[in-house]
Amino acid sequence: MKISKAKKSVKAIKPPTWKEQGYVCARYFVAVMAFLGTSFLYMLRLNMNLTIIAMVKPSNRSENEENVFNSCNIEYPAEVEGEEYTGTFTWDEFTQSLILGSFSWGYFWLQIPGGRLSEIIGPRRVIGYSILGSAILTLFVPLASHTSPTALMIVRFLMGLSQGPCPPSTHTLLAIWAPSQELSLLSTIIYAGRQFGTIIAFPVAALIINSFGWEYVFYIQAFITILWGIAWFLFVTDKPQDFRWISEAEKEYLEKSKSPAKTKKSPPLPWKSILTSVPFLAIIIAGLGNNWGFFTLVTDLPLYMKNMLRTDISSVVYTQYIHYCIGYFSDLMSSFKQLLKNAKLSGLPYLGMWIFSLLFSTCADYLMRTGILSKTWVRKLATLIVTLIFVAITLQGGIYSGWLINAIDIAPNFAGTLYGITNALASIPSWVAPMVVGTITNHNETFASWRTIFFISGGFFIFDAIFFLIFGSGKVQEWNFHKEKKYEKSEQQKDEKLKENGSSLSQASSIQTIEKIV
Repeated sequence: MKISKAKKSVKAIKPPTWKEQGYVCARYFVAVMAFLGTSFLYMLRLNMNLTIIAMVKPSNRSENEENVFNSCNIEYPAEVEGEEYTGTFTWDEFTQSLILGSFSWGYFWLQIPGGRLSEIIGPRRVIGYSILGSAILTLFVPLASHTSPTALMIVRFLMGLSQGPCPPSTHTLLAIWAPSQELSLLSTIIYAGRQFGTIIAFPVAALIINSFGWEYVFYIQAFITILWGIAWFLFVTDKPQDFRWISEAEKEYLEKSKSPAKTKKSPPLPWKSILTSVPFLAIIIAGLGNNWGFFTLVTDLPLYMKNMLRTDISSVVYTQYIHYCIGYFSDLMSSFKQLLKNAKLSGLPYLGMWIFSLLFSTCADYLMRTGILSKTWVRKLATLIVTLIFVAITLQGGIYSGWLINAIDIAPNFAGTLYGITNALASIPSWVAPMVVGTITNHNETFASWRTIFFISGGFFIFDAIFFLIFGSGKVQEWNFHKEKKYEKSEQQKDEKLKENGSSLSQASSIQTIEKIV
């Protein structure tokens, strides 16, 4: 009963005016800085996905064109418009998939420790050092590439290890800085940096490749990220009370509007309750399914468009740019509208989108195989593949107001740790999915192979959506307050002992002073 009353009082709180807050809100400044950090984080993570096209010599092209024709009745022109990148490395498709996936091998391990560490010492240092470490390692990517594929995998593994603590620490940052009634908007501003980072990474990488060479993609992007890291440590603080330019009105507002389920100090972790919680299991399943589909698209879409749709690197960049621009604004709209008040509904876009796309692709293949459509219409239908990918990425905007921040709803005291567990497990598809793609397409890059890949992704999307619809929840779980009373009593006892020791020391010093005077 106390919790529900507290929630009602939080909803009734009105934020101060822009004038009262000094026109620049500290919480939104911190959110924008975290947004930029997330953008650079993903820029460093994904730049290899496009740059590898310019690094590697194309292989199996003559074999694949025959297979592609037999599979879908598509004939390609003799020459493809745009600049052709021959590359210097002779890595096959499977080796490329290992290089792209090696980042996630390291990304897994420090998610949970990083989330817990941010709850104990604060998120500022964990986020800052995580991104700065990844930027420094990025500087060594060109050297490692020229050394061997194994050396490059090791560097990308270390990059993943460095970036691992950042996402769960961002959840801890939100639990401290975001008022309950602004959580969806602030979380979307920050996490939309994933799309914005991709928007930056691909066109900037293409421009650098055309102007200076692929090596400078890593040098320039790492240098920009290091500049951000310096600004982060200069201006951002762990708590609103320590922020240098926060107004008293905003400070008071953040104190009154914080979640009543969030305690000042994080209590001990109730591992048994966490691991047996069905709503938390629903978040894990949603993360696994979403990331399988997402990383299949984001990791291998450039290769699919270049090798199968025969687009040049500029066209790949342009298409990716449009996809993620729309996805980014879709993220913002999902947070502003907040039409889906129950977080369970966040899986519906995936369900409808993939059911439609799978049914449509089956019908399209039948029409092409039977020769019902002309070659002109076959080529037009091939263009619809890009449109479906466009729709898929666009509709992902709903996750930033759905399952992605659901851990803050069900247990704000352990938001960093919970997201560390979720993101650690959800990172597995980010390296398994590219390996599956590499295995299926290795020396067999046909539309039939890619159709199998998209069917697998569709199955994951449908399953996670149904599971989250049934078992997801937005209510604070009882184990959020696990052993809270005992923990608070022990903390109070410690404080009382410190006060007693302090008073006794002051009494002793005063007595010594009197004795000296006498």
